[in-house]
Amino acid sequence: MGIDPTKISSKEIYSVKDIAQILRTTEQTVRNHLKRGLIKGVKNNAGRWHVRGIDLKKYLSFLVRA
Repeated sequence: MGIDPTKISSKEIYSVKDIAQILRTTEQTVRNHLKRGLIKGVKNNAGRWHVRGIDLKKYLSFLVRA
């Protein structure tokens, strides 16, 4: 079970766990992509990454074109 990539909302905020489910990869891979700037995200005060839906959509469209 996961999040359907076609149902990503531009206005939602997604966690590393959410993105890992969407991409069917590990949370560590998502963190690595965030650290390298492949996915645009921000860390909150607790050090957890968050990604806006619009930025996740941009990343997914990049993957489709690649």
